[in-house]
Amino acid sequence: MFIITITPDRIILEANKFLNVPFAHMGRSILGLDCLGLIIISFRKCGIFIPNTDNMSYSPIWWKGKSERLHNHLLNNNFEIVSTPCRGDVVTFRLFGEKYPAHHCGILISEDKMIHTKGHGIRIERKTAISLISDRYKKRIGAYFRYKGYI
Repeated sequence: MFIITITPDRIILEANKFLNVPFAHMGRSILGLDCLGLIIISFRKCGIFIPNTDNMSYSPIWWKGKSERLHNHLLNNNFEIVSTPCRGDVVTFRLFGEKYPAHHCGILISEDKMIHTKGHGIRIERKTAISLISDRYKKRIGAYFRYKGYI
């Protein structure tokens, strides 16, 4: 039997395979991804199953609700909130301010870089990319999540 070791580097390696994949709401393949799709597929490639949704409606404006659905989804699927981020952690963002729940996420590559799928901006920018975590993003961090099964 072949066992895959789950390490932050392995998750990042899998996520990097999706660079330049275009944004697609609810996308879960090489044809298109959303930000949570990148997390789900990257972990799935390492043998970790994270459900596609939380079994609630998932419209493009789901984040306008009050529930911390993204945070709860990660917490319910073997992630824990950490205060000191490390490579391979999932970071969430409240891109439209504190009154809205976190609705964007990425995987930390370093303290100031992440891989994520951008769903906003001009069409050519809506894709999976490595980005600097700018001051704009830093001001909007929701939380850092670490997979409990990392070795």
